[in-house]
Amino acid sequence: MGGLVVKKAYMMALLDTKYKRVSDCIASGAVIFLGTPHRGSESATSVHRILSATIGSKAFVQELMRNSSTLTAINEDFRHYAADLSIWSFHETQPTTFAPGKSAIVVERSSAILEYENEISSHIDADHHTICKFESREDPGYTTLKNLLAHVIQSTTERSGELNPLPEAVQKRETYSASVAPGQLTSKQLSQILGYEDSSEEDLLFQRDSRAVYDSCSWICEKEAYQQWREPDNLPKVQYLWLKGQPGTGKSVLMSSVVDQLQDDNQLCVYYFFRENSAAKRTTRSFLLSTLAQMVACLPEFYNHLAEMDKDHAKIQSMSTRLLWQKLFLGTLFMIKQPQPWFWVIDGLDEAERPSEIISLIGRIQNNTKSQIKIIIASRAGMELERDFQKLNLGAALQQEVLQPADTKADMIAYASQQLELLPFDEDEREEIISLVVEKSQGIFLWLKLALEEILATAHTKDGIYEALEAMPMEMTDLYEQIVDGMSKSLRPASKPLAKAILQYTVCSIRPLKSTELQTVLEPQFGRLINLNYTINQTCPHLVKMEETTSIVNPIHSTLREFLLQGTHSEFAVDEADGHQSLFKIFVGTSMKKWDDCLAHINVGKEGEVCKSLESRRIQHGERVGAIKIDTAGDRLVTGGSKFILVWDIKTGEVVVRLLNRSEARCQALAFHPHNKKLVSVSADNISVWDLKRRDRRKMRISKPGGESQRRHRGAPWGVSIDSECQRVALAYKGWPLEVWDIDTGKLLTTFPTRNPLNACFNPSGHEVYSVNEDGTITRFWLNEGQPHGSDTNTRTQTLTCNANGTLIAGADGDGCIRIFSSDSFELLYSMDKYDEPVTAMAFNPAGDRLYDIRASDCNIWVPEVLLINVRDNESSSEESETIRLPITTSLESARAIHEITVITTDKAGDFVCCGKSNGRISIYDTKTGKELQEIYKHERVHVSAVVWSSDAQGQLIASGDTSGRIMIVSLRQLTPKSWACQVRVDFRLDRWVDGGVRQLIFNDDGTRLLVSAQNTSSLWKIPDGSMLGERRILGKKGDPAWVTHPHNRHQLVMIGPDVAGLYGWEDFEELTTPQQGIQLIQDQVHLGNPWQLQDDYLRARVHVTQDKRHFVTTVSAPSRRSSSAKVSFWPVSGFGEGHTHVQELYNLNDVHIHSLAGVYQNRAVFLDGDLWVCTMAAQSDNERTEEGLGLHFYVSTDWLNTSEEEPSIVTPVGDFVYAKRGKLVVVQRGMKCKQDLKSNSPSLF
Repeated sequence: MGGLVVKKAYMMALLDTKYKRVSDCIASGAVIFLGTPHRGSESATSVHRILSATIGSKAFVQELMRNSSTLTAINEDFRHYAADLSIWSFHETQPTTFAPGKSAIVVERSSAILEYENEISSHIDADHHTICKFESREDPGYTTLKNLLAHVIQSTTERSGELNPLPEAVQKRETYSASVAPGQLTSKQLSQILGYEDSSEEDLLFQRDSRAVYDSCSWICEKEAYQQWREPDNLPKVQYLWLKGQPGTGKSVLMSSVVDQLQDDNQLCVYYFFRENSAAKRTTRSFLLSTLAQMVACLPEFYNHLAEMDKDHAKIQSMSTRLLWQKLFLGTLFMIKQPQPWFWVIDGLDEAERPSEIISLIGRIQNNTKSQIKIIIASRAGMELERDFQKLNLGAALQQEVLQPADTKADMIAYASQQLELLPFDEDEREEIISLVVEKSQGIFLWLKLALEEILATAHTKDGIYEALEAMPMEMTDLYEQIVDGMSKSLRPASKPLAKAILQYTVCSIRPLKSTELQTVLEPQFGRLINLNYTINQTCPHLVKMEETTSIVNPIHSTLREFLLQGTHSEFAVDEADGHQSLFKIFVGTSMKKWDDCLAHINVGKEGEVCKSLESRRIQHGERVGAIKIDTAGDRLVTGGSKFILVWDIKTGEVVVRLLNRSEARCQALAFHPHNKKLVSVSADNISVWDLKRRDRRKMRISKPGGESQRRHRGAPWGVSIDSECQRVALAYKGWPLEVWDIDTGKLLTTFPTRNPLNACFNPSGHEVYSVNEDGTITRFWLNEGQPHGSDTNTRTQTLTCNANGTLIAGADGDGCIRIFSSDSFELLYSMDKYDEPVTAMAFNPAGDRLYDIRASDCNIWVPEVLLINVRDNESSSEESETIRLPITTSLESARAIHEITVITTDKAGDFVCCGKSNGRISIYDTKTGKELQEIYKHERVHVSAVVWSSDAQGQLIASGDTSGRIMIVSLRQLTPKSWACQVRVDFRLDRWVDGGVRQLIFNDDGTRLLVSAQNTSSLWKIPDGSMLGERRILGKKGDPAWVTHPHNRHQLVMIGPDVAGLYGWEDFEELTTPQQGIQLIQDQVHLGNPWQLQDDYLRARVHVTQDKRHFVTTVSAPSRRSSSAKVSFWPVSGFGEGHTHVQELYNLNDVHIHSLAGVYQNRAVFLDGDLWVCTMAAQSDNERTEEGLGLHFYVSTDWLNTSEEEPSIVTPVGDFVYAKRGKLVVVQRGMKCKQDLKSNSPSLF
């Protein structure tokens, strides 16, 4: 390794006069190489041997490959400089030991010998370690080197200090120094004055060495824009040429070629290479000083000026950058007229510390100089640079050229052909490899270079070459890290999420997205994008590109995908699971043809937990809350229970006032005084007024005239309502008139004759009160008269509320229908017929443009048009104006149109599903679209409780059963891809009424038998005559058993109940197990957590078979969907056979909260956990459940859930997850292939 460094150092010393004495000493003496790998290593293994034997870094592995570009360049250059050197080369003869039993020659003779004419080669009897480390002075190797050094010293002394002349290449570089007249500045003096040592030539040499082949980059001369820029006219049309290209496309090498062309044509040329990884070379000052030093070399008259400035103590090195430009460039250099134009070559402008400052300086040169200065700039494209150039308003003086992959393709092919010339393949195979490599490079020269080096190191088989091309070289990672670091520094915080989203969707999409598609994906999160191409160029132009012709968005290279997904620490790294999940959330949806006025739906789940995605503040009262109220400003919230009344600060979630409810009765109503000084609470027959500042309480007992016995007899009020001014309270008692009490005096103001009032509400105007009776009648009363003034008996209202300005009242009935009336005439303005769940509470928002309702654990937010018009009317009209009357409008998704899907089954291929509904209709849906294709037949208007699609080859039978015990069997004939002809084959009803109706239906394999399972009994029926062959009662614990055809014997039926199983024949329903005993199911009560208890008296079982037919997956649960977790168990199919008396459960999911079992996909059970994540569990043959067996796939929104008890869901054979949602289907296509991280998303599984 050291020998390679010495060769490079010697060449650099020859080019720098500062180190002239060093180079002269070496040239007059000799160079001795000890085991130097001049030509690299034969293989990657040898390279690692070299690194193990030395202290080199693994970062140099690629550079030590045989015939690598770095070694080739060093050897090629050194050959020209070494002609006058005395060279001795020694190679090793013994293998180096790396580990016990492992040794090899590290540097072979062929690599250690240069084979120059002025070289003397020999060997030292040592390995790679001991070739320069000797045990003693008697070591033969030590003696050899000692004698050689003595010989070299003697030869040098005999020459009497006469130095060898410099090589011709260096002499040319020294020409201008030799021409400096006495009194003028030397190069060393110039560096001292400027305080800057110019190293631009080193940068040029580096890029020149990186050039692929001799005539590479010559294509630039054919570009029209370049030709116009080179024209030496007195008034050139094109003064600036901006070459734009993607990272790694060879822009710097191209610019070194431009410099060589200009110098070969004897043009006045200066150049500068900005470098991201060099802080010193990124500054504007460094650029100006380098340019100054190069121009001074060609302007001898300017030497004297600098010398005078130095004598006058005008320290240039202490000048600011702006003063340096003004005084030395504008004030001096540009005032010297040159007959020839100057050509400035600037590379990597985007890597400068302040590109805008440099553009601002060079953009105004032409107006401030007596000479022509033409500037060519190469950089990555970027909107900031575009804007900086636009500010200059250069017009035709600026030409722009975008470098395309086609420009460098010929260079790439030539370079690849040169590098792969010695590959051990025939010509056709080599051409194929070259074509593949160039194609995969996508115009990125850096990737091409790295890929070729990898091929040369692993070129043993074609498959090995293809594998090498799929890997991402480390240097590409460095390039990408440089780009994303730059984005982190340059992008504004508001733009970073947009940039990351573009990268995320670009690399995670299964195919390249068109610009319109990507824009559609981005706009839900970021709003409307004016121009996507502009946005890409603004946020991530160096990583993503848009094809001009196709508008397809792609990463700049395929390796970018691997880089972003491999877990880099950058803030723009992409989590693959999150990316796919984000795309999934955007594209998933249901086929809704119409929209209702429901703005939002919040479901807080079975456990009553607030939906976290909408949660603003969570409070814990500590006991059951009977009443809750928020003040008009929205700052305070009060909650009341049987023991405490707590006032909360909504912003902080802290208790600001704690009051003791001494009545020890459930708090039924709360209200804040308009100025929040007082709080009113009502509990049973007590009214309490609290002063919140002094914390004292004034309590009044509601004492109805008529004696203590009557007061106790009527109990607590059904409904309590406090007016907006906290002056009156209305109490509704069962069987008593509606009462209105004065809060301040505690006296009864008036009573209203009503029939069993349920509730009441005050009009905010203060003059009216509305009463809701048990029969659903709404009555309006004047407070000062006590007589009814209008009523509506056509409603079944149970809950009532009034808006803030008193113009509208809203009521809801027990079926969930909401109606909005005019408060003065009870004219029906709007109705919203929606769900089956009754409304338990309602409220308008303060603005009056929202209506909220509570149904069980659901909250709905409604925005009907009547509310918006009413708000506008009150804002624009006088107080006397009446509410605008609207025709009665029914919600588009009315309850009459919504019929819940109660059961789902799939065909054998998974292309279609058949659904039964609550209105008795049977329909077929397409799983590709989720749309209903055809209603094929119907029962009476009763609940369909079971449906099955025959699994024979034709799949031509469907059977369905309803809650009345009716069974229908139909034959299907498919007419078109989306339509069927249907004929009823069998239609019968079970002999007696069956509670709950039909629970399960199963066809045998040939469709000649149908098993019907009902509560406590199951029967077998013959098709097509509809005769019953037998009937069986359930064994063991009461409940609904699950039936399935035996996977190992298709002529047998398996019945699995909560605690016992049975075996029966398909032919005649003969019991094949011990009569009345069956096969006992031995439950595992210990495995993985607390045992699941069969606490309900009545249980339902379900069973599925894994694809390999080795396991049964069963679930046992209570009928109510709001009960505890279901039990999921895995059983060996082999344990269910004739003669078996018991079977042991393999394992279960007792420790996981199971919402429901959807089915089986391949050999995995598919279930919804307590957090409503769709999960899978692999069927395993041992008693250990591993984390690898669990799979987490996606989240089921609570808004997808049916509000009824049924929550049918299935998994199709192709992995589609199908779920029922209020009369519609949600189809998650290939949902089982979407996987998430277990612990971070569903901690309930652990």
